[in-house]
Amino acid sequence: MNYFHATICFCAAIVTVIAVYFFWQDRSDRAAYTMSAVEMRADRVARELERMGIR
Repeated sequence: MNYFHATICFCAAIVTVIAVYFFWQDRSDRAAYTMSAVEMRADRVARELERMGIR
């Protein structure tokens, strides 16, 4: 029974580590996408201001 319990705990730990890895990977992907979207919008605003002669 001890080996069975240890095997279950080991598998649960592995699943937890994999889930945490994918969770953080998803968060970093979203952060990178958000940052690139913000940068693209800032570039577009800067171009528009230059075109209007404000900047």
